[in-house]
Amino acid sequence: MINQVTERIKRRAVTVTRAELMEGTEWKRNLLEALPPNVGVEDTSRLIGRVAIYRDRWGIGDSPLPLRPAPADYEWERKSQHGNIQGLINQAASHPIRQQQPGPWPEAVTGQPSPINVGWQL
Repeated sequence: MINQVTERIKRRAVTVTRAELMEGTEWKRNLLEALPPNVGVEDTSRLIGRVAIYRDRWGIGDSPLPLRPAPADYEWERKSQHGNIQGLINQAASHPIRQQQPGPWPEAVTGQPSPINVGWQL
């Protein structure tokens, strides 16, 4: 059962990310405007995916801001995710040029290495 839930979460993340990469939504335009022009395509796609998953998770469909304002302190899980993603956006804006080999799709969506690529570390 846990594997089924994990697979459904991964599929949803891929679906949401693909949809947002193809659409021209206002929040995505605002996110891209906040980044310097020399941010790599891979980093930009990863950020769009992370923000899209966050917005889907928390039901943010009406805000032109990528993350909306920071959540209240009592929303600790959402606030933590908001802070992590805002940190990634700030990092991409401050260190725009990064050489990176393209990774597998799940890594681009989840930000975690694929089990296929970390087998030697186990």
